[in-house]
Amino acid sequence: MAKIEITCVEANCNATFTVSDGEQRWYEERGLSLPKRCKACRSARKGEKARRGTEREGNPPTPEGRRGGRGQREHRRSRYDDD
Repeated sequence: MAKIEITCVEANCNATFTVSDGEQRWYEERGLSLPKRCKACRSARKGEKARRGTEREGNPPTPEGRRGGRGQREHRRSRYDDD
């Protein structure tokens, strides 16, 4: 396979980026199509989706990047716990 030059589809970008032989194989092995956006536009788009997801659910992102409240339940004492 030869290197492929692709033009980014983002309206404000239109940058040209190269997809190497190794990258082409990686996409092909996983049954994926080649990227349509450059690395910078893909990262920006991914960040936008993450922000919209947390805003929609009403959960502010935690410092670890996860949604708050998961796995942090209070321990409930059962009648079999020793005092």
